[in-house]
Amino acid sequence: MKKNEDKKDFKSISHTIFVLMSLSKEARIWFFLKCINGATMGIVYGILMRYIEYFTNAAVNKDMTLFKQTTVVYLILLAFMVLTRFFGPFMGNRYSMYTIRDIKRKILLNIHDLKINYFDDKHSGDIVTKLTNDVTILENFISNDMATLFGYLPGALGYAIISMFIMNTRLSLLVLPIVLLASYFTMKFSFRMRGISNQRQKYISNMNMILRDILENIGIVKIYNLNDHYFKKYDEELSSAQKEENKVYKNNQIISVIGFMVRIIPYVSVFFIGIYFIGRNQLTISQMVGFSALSGYSFGNLQNLYAIIAHAAESTGAMDHINEISNEKKERVDGSDFSSVNHADAFEFSHVFYDYVEGITVINDMSFSIKRGSKTALVGESGCGKSTVVKLIQGYYDNYTGDILINGLSIKEWSLKALRSNYSYVSQDEYLFSDSIRNNIMYGKISATEEEFNHVCTVTGVNEIAEEQENGYDSMIGERGVQLSGGQRQRIHLARALLSDNQFILLDEPTSSLDTRSEYYIEKAIQNTGENKTIVIIAHRLSTIINCDDIIVIKAGKTVESGTHESLMNKKGEYYHLYNSQEVL
Repeated sequence: MKKNEDKKDFKSISHTIFVLMSLSKEARIWFFLKCINGATMGIVYGILMRYIEYFTNAAVNKDMTLFKQTTVVYLILLAFMVLTRFFGPFMGNRYSMYTIRDIKRKILLNIHDLKINYFDDKHSGDIVTKLTNDVTILENFISNDMATLFGYLPGALGYAIISMFIMNTRLSLLVLPIVLLASYFTMKFSFRMRGISNQRQKYISNMNMILRDILENIGIVKIYNLNDHYFKKYDEELSSAQKEENKVYKNNQIISVIGFMVRIIPYVSVFFIGIYFIGRNQLTISQMVGFSALSGYSFGNLQNLYAIIAHAAESTGAMDHINEISNEKKERVDGSDFSSVNHADAFEFSHVFYDYVEGITVINDMSFSIKRGSKTALVGESGCGKSTVVKLIQGYYDNYTGDILINGLSIKEWSLKALRSNYSYVSQDEYLFSDSIRNNIMYGKISATEEEFNHVCTVTGVNEIAEEQENGYDSMIGERGVQLSGGQRQRIHLARALLSDNQFILLDEPTSSLDTRSEYYIEKAIQNTGENKTIVIIAHRLSTIINCDDIIVIKAGKTVESGTHESLMNKKGEYYHLYNSQEVL
């Protein structure tokens, strides 16, 4: 069983190294050059060790001619060595830079392509860990070890071992079993690093989740005195992470001790066996000195090899963590370019069922249609499925039954990218980017003219917000727009949606918790939107949607009635009771 695990770890480590080598096309040439540079350095350094035999031979025989010749060659090789060491780091940096850039790009693209369900279940702190801690581990391995593994070490070990066998085959064969035995045990301990790294990264990920919760809800943490609670949670994860860090340290120490034994025991063995061979006239003093230098050089590089294998195992653990994103289900990329179909309704639900979690039905046999160019409101009690309807319209969930038609065709026939490019969306979360007022609005339509920009700002009252700021539209608004009020953020959010000038506008409770002035601007902007726009509004405050063309009432995931405000009030059904209950309040 243990043997199979070791084989599996070896395959995983090999695969990780192969993936890192093949990730970036731009990096490959630099990796190739770095490997050649490293192999050259390893061989040249080995030759310098080999020349110690010639220096010793010249000294023992008092041969000044040999000493001078050897010194000239030695200095030339030393100068060449300095040159290769000068260019080596530059090549390594270029390779590392391109590879890490492509890894980060790949992670970000994978995140973008994930289904929305992933973000419903995962904490943003876990994703941030993958983009920071795990990538840092890979970066250290790529920068410091990859080219050494495939360049310097093969050149150094290859030259040293071949030269040792040429110098004295019997002495080399006596040392070899010790090296192989130590190598076996080192590999065993190195493979452990993958599992330890995986566990450590999970604890670090949990720590990042807790930190993000604290930072994003610092006001709540303070007002409810939750600092002790969160500190305890953080301290537990920190202690667990430290335990795994101690395992890493202990494992590295064992590998270091074995590496030291690999270096010292053969070196001492060479010394005693060499003296024995000298006594039997089977080895000269200069050969023994040269052999000792080469053996020390090769055994030292073997020690480096063991450390690199441990780092490779640790990097494999980090890659496993990153691949959790790559292995998740992605959104589909097929489908037709979006277009309008004559006389078709904008949206139609036909006997749609949807469960967020298996067994818990959120949308229950829902059917309705929304005419093109209309203003339609979705109303109902909290949790009835209104926001889920909007998410289904945007193509975020595809594991539903029934059919959802957009412009007369099933949503599954449209390209999601093309479909979403026709949507403008205002959520109740009022999310804004840590940027200027201008840029937050311009994200709706990067190519918008100054006239278009000024128009939406006037319609939504954002111009008044800008006038209050020191730098006007170029004022920075802080993370998530924290420097603005909720009403101001929502106005900017709506301005961005209107600037995009898309045919479908989805408003998820746009006037919830707003001051009177902000609510006035938003209602006015919605009413003045062009007739060719199809607007879907989710609303709790029913007084804000009485002028809509159609009102769809949802209860327990099902459409129970629809019509204008007047017709629904005359029916005295679900909408009538909802409206009157708010009027009483």
